[in-house]
Amino acid sequence: MEILNEETGTIDECLDDSSFASDWVNFAFLQFDAPCHCRIELLGRFVEGPVPDSVHVLPDAPVIAVGRRSFVEASNDKGDVYYVSTAELEGIDLEKTPYYAYTRKDLIQVDGVIHPRCVWGI
Repeated sequence: MEILNEETGTIDECLDDSSFASDWVNFAFLQFDAPCHCRIELLGRFVEGPVPDSVHVLPDAPVIAVGRRSFVEASNDKGDVYYVSTAELEGIDLEKTPYYAYTRKDLIQVDGVIHPRCVWGI
């Protein structure tokens, strides 16, 4: 699924597997060209310096709850905001390794609807 950030012009290709996880809580209601507020989780690993497809995680990044899961905000040079699971922070010194290189983007929230994985805390 492609998601357009209207503020920055970034088009993110995101995985939406919500309908596989639940028949009753998913993002099937999304309409083409309809504005909405989305949260996108990044999956990857922390690295020491910026590389293609990486974002910066600030040492004092706020922790955001999405359902039963916790995330920190991360952003790129354009100002796009993404979310990295706090579980990924274990053993990471953000002063030395402040970049997160991602290989996948997952849609975890659209408006008030939260992905079932986050609702269940898995």
